[in-house]
Amino acid sequence: SPEHNEAHNNLALTLHALHRPVEALEHFTAYLDAEPGDNTAWYSYALALIDAEEYEEAAAVCERLILDDPKNAALHYDYGRALAGLGRYGDAAEANRRALLLQPSFIKAMNNLGFMLTLEGKIEEALAWLDQALLRDPENEGALFNIGFAHGNAGRMDKAEEKFRDVLRLNPRHARAHLNLGLILEARGDKDEAIGHFRSAIEMEPTLALAHHNLAGLLRERGDNEEALRHYRSAFERDPTNPNTPKNMGFLLSDLGRVEEARALFEQALALAPDDADAHVGLGDALTDQGALDTARSHYETALQRAPEHGVALRQYAFLLMRQGNTNEALTYFERAIEQLPEDAGAHCGYADALFARGRTEAAETHYNRALDLYPEFALAWNNYGDLLSRAGRIEEAIEAYNSARELAPNNTDILLNLGRLYAREKQLDEAIDALETALRLEPENLRVRALLGDILMEKGNAPAALREYQRVLLERPDWQEIREKAEAARQ
Repeated sequence: SPEHNEAHNNLALTLHALHRPVEALEHFTAYLDAEPGDNTAWYSYALALIDAEEYEEAAAVCERLILDDPKNAALHYDYGRALAGLGRYGDAAEANRRALLLQPSFIKAMNNLGFMLTLEGKIEEALAWLDQALLRDPENEGALFNIGFAHGNAGRMDKAEEKFRDVLRLNPRHARAHLNLGLILEARGDKDEAIGHFRSAIEMEPTLALAHHNLAGLLRERGDNEEALRHYRSAFERDPTNPNTPKNMGFLLSDLGRVEEARALFEQALALAPDDADAHVGLGDALTDQGALDTARSHYETALQRAPEHGVALRQYAFLLMRQGNTNEALTYFERAIEQLPEDAGAHCGYADALFARGRTEAAETHYNRALDLYPEFALAWNNYGDLLSRAGRIEEAIEAYNSARELAPNNTDILLNLGRLYAREKQLDEAIDALETALRLEPENLRVRALLGDILMEKGNAPAALREYQRVLLERPDWQEIREKAEAARQ
């Protein structure tokens, strides 16, 4: 009945006004099936399509309506909105120009034309139109925001920041102004204030994927890893097409030791962006941690094919070559990595390791010292430098280096073993026992530590205690003949 049809139309209009465009479309469709000649309803339907991001159908409806009413400025304007949603920025700009020819004072069309011109890189022309809008309405949020956006795209960040702050003075709940101001502050290094604006943007508009993504990155830097993960996940739910989100979430999970999850995320990132060198490096790191060295190597090589001067790829590939015993080739890649990353402590430490392995002790010491100048809290560099000093017979310096490593990484059993071994060699047996017993409290199944502790206890004359250590080793390694012989000696 006509009353029933009109009810569909009225309900559709109400739902659309309540920002429920998808539900509104269902009722517009029911009404228009019965009243296909109602162009006013078709126009409302087109507006709901735009709000539901059904841009292609919206554009088609607007085209039909413009044929019937070519002098309707609002129709041309909304046609421009649909075209912009399709990424047809040039066509959208022309639609807004037609709207302005029909209605020269149409501020919304000026705003949208300025925005489209900015996206096309025509900044000065964009600003001319936006300034016209602002002359007509000095407190127009849209014009102020779009002027800020245009200046930002032109690299004029001070002017962009000024306009975004103007928007927020007028409307503290303007989500996009918070987002863009946050981006400027983040780039400038004002990270705490940036975090505040990203949080405000999300509060006002929870679907802003970029706000979630960049907030996650800053939280990760601050060590708030679980909250960072939540925001990365929110970003990816809202924009599953952005490869940077799974990639950066993968790096965070790698840092947390969740290697299998990280690997899956790097694979997702590469499915979206197969040429992303950073994602190939991240996947290579995950595969290396899992022992899949050949597959890891192929990803590092792919990264270097895509970006031959990628410093992190060069460094990580060099570490892999070292692990595979290819020290000479590793030296070349560490050298290239340091050219790209001269302030990277890890590259200097890895290069020092390779030089030391080739007997180039003096050069290795130079790079260990450089690594420690750059990052004095680098426990692994202190440990490896201790190995070099120990090999060179510089015992006091070696002990000092190992103890520096121990202070920085008190739960690292390899450092404790190295320290215990050196103390034992220098007959500082009590100190050696302390280091080794500490290691065993951390890692009771470490047979190398337990065997060495048995040797030192024997040297101190405590054969029963030594025998207990040897027997525990033999429970795990009954085929270890040397320990079996030592255990027999301890019994006697």
